[in-house]
Amino acid sequence: MKSRSKTVWLAFALGVVATTGALAQSFPTRSIRMVVPYSAGGGLDMMCRTVAERMAQAVRQPVVVDNRVGASGTIGTAAVAKSAPDGHTIHCGTNSEITLAPFVLKDVPYDAERELVPLTMGVRQVVLLVAHPSLDAPDLRTLLERTRAQRASYAHLGVGHSFHLAMAMLSAEANAPFEGVPYKGAANSVTDVLGGHIKLAMLNLAPVHQHLRDGRLKALAVFQPERSAALPDVPTVREIVGADVQAPSWFGFFAPAGLPADVRARLEQELRAALADPAVRAKLAGATMEVMGMASAEFAEIVRRERASNEALVRRFGVRPE
Repeated sequence: MKSRSKTVWLAFALGVVATTGALAQSFPTRSIRMVVPYSAGGGLDMMCRTVAERMAQAVRQPVVVDNRVGASGTIGTAAVAKSAPDGHTIHCGTNSEITLAPFVLKDVPYDAERELVPLTMGVRQVVLLVAHPSLDAPDLRTLLERTRAQRASYAHLGVGHSFHLAMAMLSAEANAPFEGVPYKGAANSVTDVLGGHIKLAMLNLAPVHQHLRDGRLKALAVFQPERSAALPDVPTVREIVGADVQAPSWFGFFAPAGLPADVRARLEQELRAALADPAVRAKLAGATMEVMGMASAEFAEIVRRERASNEALVRRFGVRPE
């Protein structure tokens, strides 16, 4: 009797494995919808479309980019979180919707920790403090010394944004009272710092890279653990103040929780393969993006740590949900 039970169980288990394997082989059965929670034309949209085009060639199904704009990226993100977990809808967004929005926005319509699973990080972006050439401080060390005597203003992308939190942390660690001026978008802050209307701005490298080359702006520090290959002569904040002050900025891929393990593995495989393609890497590198394409487990750990860090920073600096 026991022998028969074992035989039945083994047959059942093998059947499950066979069915699962068949599901992975047959996936996708229709087009994949890649939801981008911001408007077309920006750096995120460009990365998503580049990866989608390469991925479509591999899976032999259309990978359609769907820009679902609104509410600081939470509308599009919610659309993925609430969709069927069958692998045919994935999220291509930023760390803001995943690790920061739950702590700085009111009534976020999804639970990023429970309703979304990480697939892979697409790219990492350099975040830096830039200055108008007329700023009377040649480097960050000098700027901090002068800011201790007289408060300095800088442009950022909104209260509670990772750039704002990073500068608040720099102010605390260096005992230098910076005053943030929120802007609705990077384009406006770039325009104002180029015009000298505000002397400092926290920005990603992409919109200011050419201005740095032309000498219309100068870079004071990067907010990441190591120096950037794109700006090897620009120090990290840690080199100057001795504290690990970072402003994480990445684009990544997520899927609804409950996704079958084999489908999740297939999505991860195809996304990482697309990101490893030399033509894709060259295009993204040309836009000053550092291609990552890490394993989902490593990405999940980065997300976990960043979420915990952001929650602590929001509490520390008294940022209230808007």
